[in-house]
Amino acid sequence: MTHVQLASDTCIKPRLAKISWSERLSQRVLYEAESSVRIARPSNKQEQTPLRLLVGIDNSNHSNVVVETISSRTWPAGTEVRLVAVVDTVIPVTPDPHERTEIKWIEVGDPEHWDEVREIFQPLADKLQRRGLDAAVMIVRGNPKEAIVEEAQSWGADCIFVGSKGIRGVERLLLGSVASAVSARAHCSVEVVRQRVK
Repeated sequence: MTHVQLASDTCIKPRLAKISWSERLSQRVLYEAESSVRIARPSNKQEQTPLRLLVGIDNSNHSNVVVETISSRTWPAGTEVRLVAVVDTVIPVTPDPHERTEIKWIEVGDPEHWDEVREIFQPLADKLQRRGLDAAVMIVRGNPKEAIVEEAQSWGADCIFVGSKGIRGVERLLLGSVASAVSARAHCSVEVVRQRVK
């Protein structure tokens, strides 16, 4: 099995249909790579349909880097981006995600609070819209490991983008459990985005 280094910050790893040593290798590459990694999967895309990117977001620095990465690339006209925030009962919020501050939490177990959640993530969608992408925030309830994959499947996403770690991740881990689970279970390509070390 081969993988190809693209540019200086992305590693692409093709995925075979059978779960075997190649799946273990894919996970190993994800865990050990210092750059972003894309697991490329075949697509059944019709030529006339727009490119669809699903982005798992959680208000962590890592998910902000994912949006920054997407914003910095050139995409075909009409590309659709769905920013998916998966809620359980609480979600972390900070005044400025780039500053280290005490994390505050808001109750989001009931859909009546989801407008607050949408407001938190709307600036990310606005940023992508300014780059010409058709971006929208979507709030779903559930476990992020499952909900992101299910939403990508039902929407017909061409690629899922996730950060290498989330807000609840333990900083010492190289890869967050959501990124690992999504990359292993998704029907489409998955890119796990890592922050560039300066």
